[in-house]
Amino acid sequence: MDNCLKLIDEQMIRFTQKRQRYTGKPPKQHEVQKAVNDEFKHAIVMACYGHHKTYKVSAVRWDMCPETCRFEQGEAGQTISMVHYFRQQYDKQIMSLN
Repeated sequence: MDNCLKLIDEQMIRFTQKRQRYTGKPPKQHEVQKAVNDEFKHAIVMACYGHHKTYKVSAVRWDMCPETCRFEQGEAGQTISMVHYFRQQYDKQIMSLN
């Protein structure tokens, strides 16, 4: 998770710098988000936890974060946050929570 966030942040910085260099003004938020989505859509990423599975990116969800992203886990369907799931399942702590 944190590695993906680092890549997204780097892409946002590159896009912002490029836009400022050519137009003299910073890009709008939606322009930066579109540039990041375009860069990562259909990319293949590998998890740095568990069995190192690969995943295909369909979109970057700007409206979600690890603390508020919840899903049902296990047969009992217990609701758990992404942060707690990674800590419990992989003994990994997500550092960037927004």
